[in-house]
Amino acid sequence: MTQEPLRTYLNGKVLPAGRRIFTLESIQALASQMGDDALMMRCDTALDSNRQARRIQGRYEIHKSQHSRARGDSVELDAKVGEVLTGMCTVAQGQAVGDDEVARAAKEFIREVAPKGIAPLTRQSFEDQLADGRVLLERFDSDLARHIELLGLTRHRTQLRGLLPRFARELLAERVEPCTFSEVKESDAVARDAFAAVIFQVLANYADNPELRASLLTEYHRQLDLLSRYYRRHRKHVDVDPGTGEVLDASDEDPPSDVPAISESEA
Repeated sequence: MTQEPLRTYLNGKVLPAGRRIFTLESIQALASQMGDDALMMRCDTALDSNRQARRIQGRYEIHKSQHSRARGDSVELDAKVGEVLTGMCTVAQGQAVGDDEVARAAKEFIREVAPKGIAPLTRQSFEDQLADGRVLLERFDSDLARHIELLGLTRHRTQLRGLLPRFARELLAERVEPCTFSEVKESDAVARDAFAAVIFQVLANYADNPELRASLLTEYHRQLDLLSRYYRRHRKHVDVDPGTGEVLDASDEDPPSDVPAISESEA
């Protein structure tokens, strides 16, 4: 026999995670005042799963917004780092004529920075480019600092100092394990079931006390009403900040099409 999830028995619009969290915190606060420990524990469980669902959806949306540009930004920053290093070597080559102090410093600089030529220095993986750039920057501030000053390369060094941290952040962003859409849907389903369990526990335990039942479910009905009214005005559903209850996105832009939609019914 097929067992239907608890959430399928809640008719009406599906509250998104932020609104569910705000509602659960309201119920839990009232349950605490009433001394209903069982309901408080049920709220704790539901809050944990709903906060987790919201975190997973947030990670998914952030990754979606960054994924298309992360590789492009890494390519661009890699090119800029290569341009700076190439520029430094080009300046040094131009100064390597003769046998005075500047010429000797230029020859030493080229020998230390690009012993096999400029091409091998720039035609490598992103990670190798970042690692070599960091090593060279350390040397530009230590044993090659005098060469930087003599050859007039302080501006290049400053540029490199700004580029390398940005390059590192982009490469790190690419390595962050993204959430899949399946994980978003799965965590949201678990969270909605936990939320439904709280609502049903209120209905069952306070079936003979309509006043307390109405008090406990006031925020639930208020959030449903707010969501319905907002949808009628804007033809879209929005979530709220679970800490304040304020609408998170009041713009006219639609949410990403593949983020779990809020349907008219749980069924």
